[in-house]
Amino acid sequence: MLLFYLFFIFIVSFFLRILPRLINNEFRDYDTYFHLFFIEYIRKYGINRTMKTNRFIKESQLIYPWLSHLILSYISISKENMIKYEKYINPLIDTIYIQIIFLFTYNLSNSYIFSIKLVMLYLFTPYMFTFQSTGPRIYSLTTRLHSEILCSLIFVLEYFYFIHNNYIYLIIAILFVPLVFLTSKFSVQALFFISFISFLFNFDYEIILVPIIGTFVFILFLPYQSIKLIRWHYYHMKTFYYSVLRNKSDVSSKNDIYHFISLLKSKSYKKLYYYSLYSNTYLTVIIKYPIIVLYIILIIFQQNLLDYYDYKYIFSLSGILIYFIINLKPLLFLGEPERYINHIYFFILLTITEFLTTHNILFYILIIYGFIFYILDLYMFNKINHLNTDADIIINILKKIKPKSNIVCIPQYHIGLWRIVYETQHNVLHDEQWVKVSDRLNLKNYFSHDNLLDLKKINEIIKIYNIDIIIVSKTIVNNCKRIKLSQEFFCKEISKHTLLFIRKPLL
Repeated sequence: MLLFYLFFIFIVSFFLRILPRLINNEFRDYDTYFHLFFIEYIRKYGINRTMKTNRFIKESQLIYPWLSHLILSYISISKENMIKYEKYINPLIDTIYIQIIFLFTYNLSNSYIFSIKLVMLYLFTPYMFTFQSTGPRIYSLTTRLHSEILCSLIFVLEYFYFIHNNYIYLIIAILFVPLVFLTSKFSVQALFFISFISFLFNFDYEIILVPIIGTFVFILFLPYQSIKLIRWHYYHMKTFYYSVLRNKSDVSSKNDIYHFISLLKSKSYKKLYYYSLYSNTYLTVIIKYPIIVLYIILIIFQQNLLDYYDYKYIFSLSGILIYFIINLKPLLFLGEPERYINHIYFFILLTITEFLTTHNILFYILIIYGFIFYILDLYMFNKINHLNTDADIIINILKKIKPKSNIVCIPQYHIGLWRIVYETQHNVLHDEQWVKVSDRLNLKNYFSHDNLLDLKKINEIIKIYNIDIIIVSKTIVNNCKRIKLSQEFFCKEISKHTLLFIRKPLL
């Protein structure tokens, strides 16, 4: 019977996760090409060689948690086929994780029905499948999913340690910590923050020792790699902190009440929709995490649910507290607040599934809501093809240009500089990889207040960085005449979304 349920869960979850990519077969997001590029780099050079290259115009190095990429680099598959099959990787990994939480739930409840209900709630929680707001979790190749799974399993293993008093669970949890460090920097933050808040509930020392001992294990076995990754993480957070502080980051305006009021007055329902899903983390949780809202209501009105000696509640409340703390504007640099909840969502689901055993109608309402959101998400997913179409056109143009050229994208995510690096021979202006701090600081002089390269200074940028090709989003500039370049550049309007400027000798 257990094998039947596992097979059933595998078929249903994998189908739901892969369907959007099968319908929109050509979709690949900005991050996917970075991960594909990193896999190819590790396949050629390994993990110990620091990348010194001019692919980013200045002397550069690539420092990033590499575990997922290393594993995928061992798969005997060509570069051409990897780009075809990357769509299956994260849906498959998420499906395996769903089976794991089914097994953990069955171990706790000894009920197939209860376990299936919890899995269904997970599957149809909009935040767990949507591509909108904080970016794709399963629809593209991103290690974000891998780290969230590893980190959440650490908390699950700790929970099983506390209820069974078996140190094997604690040892496995400690051994998982280096894997989190080697997968994604964000989950390292989630691990330490949630562990610290959880520790403050009843001061069980084991809860704080897991990340601390796990970190020492990481440094002990990989001293050079660990220090390099930790220093890079610190530098990244420091840079992002100053960017948010100076209102030069996308997250600087999150939860801006004045912006929300102006949207209500304008009656622009489209802008209000995007604001609700992208710019307001409170509305995002209400819309895409309805189970969190239900959980908070239950905590408020049913005080008997609170048991500060039960880590099911301690982990749940710690994740929710971290969410509210990170929402404070000075702390927004620590990442999307709602993503912290992902790491402890299993425990919230346990409580809610218990409650819904006597409230079946509410269970079906949540499933129907999630299904409707899934259909809407599928519809929206099919409407994002225009940038991919522009990218296809530009990539084909770039492949025909034989001399290796220097390219700048404004903004950087428009078209996707990582796709250019991955699919062509050309170099891109991307200061995040630059070795010298002075080079990075010098480029900052050419950014405008909205954290974009200033088009008023474009001729200086061209001269200093020897730029040959400029790709510009038309949301920034409406037409070619608005950008005053020397006559040696030819302007091509790719579509209503993109302008392309190329030095005439390259044509």
